[in-house]
Formats: sequence, C-alpha cells, structure tokens
Amino acid sequence: MIMIKNLWMMKYNIYNILIDIIMIIALFILISTLYYPIFSNKLYSSDYYYDFNNVKAGIVLSHVFTVRNFHPWPVSISGISGDCGCTKEFINKIPPFVLYPLESVNIYATFDTSGKFGREEHVIRVITDDNKTGTALRLMALIH
Repeated sequence: MIMIKNLWMMKYNIYNILIDIIMIIALFILISTLYYPIFSNKLYSSDYYYDFNNVKAGIVLSHVFTVRNFHPWPVSISGISGDCGCTKEFINKIPPFVLYPLESVNIYATFDTSGKFGREEHVIRVITDDNKTGTALRLMALIH
C-alpha cells in the first residue's frame, strides 16, 4: 500500500514539474513577443530614446540612431519621417531599400531648438513595408 502511494506521489510530482516547465516557457514566449523585435514588426535599435538633457535654446542638436533587422526575413524600408519641422532626419541609403537579416542602417537626426522652451520630445519614424506606423525613435531635451 505504501509503495503504491509513493508511486502515485512520484507521478503527481512529475506532472507538476512538467506543468511548471510549460508555464515558464509560455511566460518566456509572452515576454519575448512583447520585448524582442524578432517577434514583432519593429526594427531593433539599442536606443529608441535619446535624451540631450539640459541644453540652451537656439542650437541644433544631432544624434545618430542605428537600427538593425533582427527578423529572419528581409524588410523593405520605404522611408523615414519626423513629427515636426524642427527635426530633420537623414538615412545613409536612398529609400525604398531592403534591409536584410542582421543588417543595420544609420539614421542621422537633428533637432533645432530655436524658439523652443521647456521639455521637448520629437519622434522620428522608420516606415517599413510591414509596419506602416513605423518604428519610433525619440529625441528629448530640456531647453532653457
């Protein structure tokens, strides 16, 4: 009788361990889907946000974003756009072009602080064939 009870407890523990492993894998997939671009239609950048911190008004700020294609398929970049006339964005290839897996491209962004005061945030979007809203890259500054 004790042997049967121990055997049943062992079987019960193995099922619990398998369920725990499946739950951990499901949680990993969920987090990966939300965070890593291979599971989404976004391009990867090591810095989606760049903060210039405190700057004086009237100067032109610049930053270079590097975006990379971590998808296992090529992505066609159809263009880039800024949300304001005070931001200018340049790319080192002429759109539309194909970004192959693991290939990267630099996006040069400038932000003119003339006539601005306080906290400013401007968005540059990298438009691809499968993401019409674009991958957002943000420039931020506290202008005084």
